[in-house]
Amino acid sequence: MSYLGPELNMENFSWAVLLLVPIYVIVHFVRNYFALRGRDFPGPCLAKFTNFWRLRAVYRGNFEHVLYDLHLKHGDVVRIGPRCLSISNPAAIEGIYGVKTDFKKSDYYNVMQAVENGKIIPTLVTTKEKSGHAALKRPIASAFNMSSMMKYEPFVDDTIVTLVKKLNEKFVVEDLPCEIHKWIQYFAFDVTGELTFSRPFGFLQQGKDVGGQIQSVVQAFVYFGVVGQIPIIDYYLTKHPIINRLMKIKNPYIDAATAKLQERMEESEVIKDNNRQDLVSQFLEAKEKHPGKVTDQELIGYVMTMLIAGSDTSSVGLRAMVYFLAKYPDVQRRLQVELDSVGNLKFPVAWKETQNMPYLDAVIKESLRVHPGGSVIQERVAPETGYQLPDGRFVPAGTIVGIAGWNISRRKEFYGDDVDTFNPDRWLRGATESEELYQIRLGGMKKADMTFSHGPRVCIGKNIALMEAYKLIATIFGLFEVRLENPDKEWTVTSATMMSQSDMDVRFEWRQGHSVIDLGR
Repeated sequence: MSYLGPELNMENFSWAVLLLVPIYVIVHFVRNYFALRGRDFPGPCLAKFTNFWRLRAVYRGNFEHVLYDLHLKHGDVVRIGPRCLSISNPAAIEGIYGVKTDFKKSDYYNVMQAVENGKIIPTLVTTKEKSGHAALKRPIASAFNMSSMMKYEPFVDDTIVTLVKKLNEKFVVEDLPCEIHKWIQYFAFDVTGELTFSRPFGFLQQGKDVGGQIQSVVQAFVYFGVVGQIPIIDYYLTKHPIINRLMKIKNPYIDAATAKLQERMEESEVIKDNNRQDLVSQFLEAKEKHPGKVTDQELIGYVMTMLIAGSDTSSVGLRAMVYFLAKYPDVQRRLQVELDSVGNLKFPVAWKETQNMPYLDAVIKESLRVHPGGSVIQERVAPETGYQLPDGRFVPAGTIVGIAGWNISRRKEFYGDDVDTFNPDRWLRGATESEELYQIRLGGMKKADMTFSHGPRVCIGKNIALMEAYKLIATIFGLFEVRLENPDKEWTVTSATMMSQSDMDVRFEWRQGHSVIDLGR
């Protein structure tokens, strides 16, 4: 007699497994197919049965183009997973991401969660419930509002000065092409260090990725984008309690955030004497004011958000601005005419000065439209009541829905027929256009803008990112003529979570009448 029972020997058991496994798989796929009434929402055939379709599509590194082509073929709503819909209609933005909605973030964001001793470190990016996000954001919200930007401007100035001096020393004086995609990333990380801890990480000074820190963040975003399509993979790889216990998995970002925070707190008195208020000082102040709401865990979460999300995302946008201005010399010249018209412009250019430069504003908006940071949809989960799409179709509760910036920024009814063209003029009033019509057109474009997300979950660092962009672009192109080393060669874009760029080497030359002396330090 077998220990499996009187009627079941090993041979029969093996046959049972061989029969039951495919039956289970077939039932699973059929349930997936009918979860969204398969015929109502078109999309790739495989995507109706399994999320492996979108995992593979993201892994290939050009998901934004794949998704865009699917929407051109199938319309505003495309099924990209058994229970996942990509939407490209701007009319859906408010209903999904707005203040009054009940949509929460999906399990995609679980993959980004950091776990220590079995507990999740709460961050603004990974907290899924709206109420939890609001509670986390409220104590530090004032640190990121527009009125706080003036406090942070000296940190940005210092980093811009370091960058310009290094560009002069290494590429102007030596007459060499610059791998600008790397130097922009060094800038983005160093300015984050300045803003957060009153100290840069040292990438610009050393001209390299010190300790592989940047590469670590880049690889993390690739992992988030790919594995996030099937979050349960991450759970069993890194977050299952048994796996955690056996493998003794350590999260390097928790360790890095803790170490940086400790260093910064040891220097608190010195930093106070400098009369500068960085973000950590604001976080510590929030901890003092709200001791029950801002614990050590929340503090680490705030710092982690800055270390991971605050740097790589900014560098993508800044690269796009530099690339398009170098690629289109006529646009660059027009921007320089605007900068020169100010008269006695000081460098680095002041944030306040940039607010009266409409063409600079148009260039930055258009760069972020043509090349938005993210390639995947910003996933949300339909509430218990379900969700009615703008076209009237009903989406059942629990369905993942989301909008990708690449798709939404190419809607011809809002942005015109030349949506694939870099054209800053679309953001300006036309010569024969009335103010009323211009405001209507501008309002439509803004309504279709998901650059920094939308609603209560809009990127908390939006104002800081824009200040960095306006100041850096005005300073670089006010001082330098910038041209592509290989103007006939397109840049290389590799996407997972972020659409990261490379192969955009440029040459710098001081504009007539300008030199490093203009920096005044």
